[in-house]
Amino acid sequence: MTTNATLMDLLAGLVGKIVEHPFDTIKVKLQSQPVTGAKMYNGPLNCLVKSVRQNGFWNLYQPADWQYGGKCGSVSYLWAGNEGTGQV
Repeated sequence: MTTNATLMDLLAGLVGKIVEHPFDTIKVKLQSQPVTGAKMYNGPLNCLVKSVRQNGFWNLYQPADWQYGGKCGSVSYLWAGNEGTGQV
């Protein structure tokens, strides 16, 4: 496996996590609402708008700092294994 391929694999993991993380944050906020009583959010879009208004856009990425390194590494290993066996 070449250095260029490794860097591209790491970049793919990073970009994937950057795109995915806000959606996961919204999902967790919706799932952690109380089942009974008044709900804080009416749906995903309402949750996104309220979250950004109250806490700012970058708060959607708040607990993600340690996850980026792990995701980059795991995607890199996945692609390295596929490249090594020829199953890309």
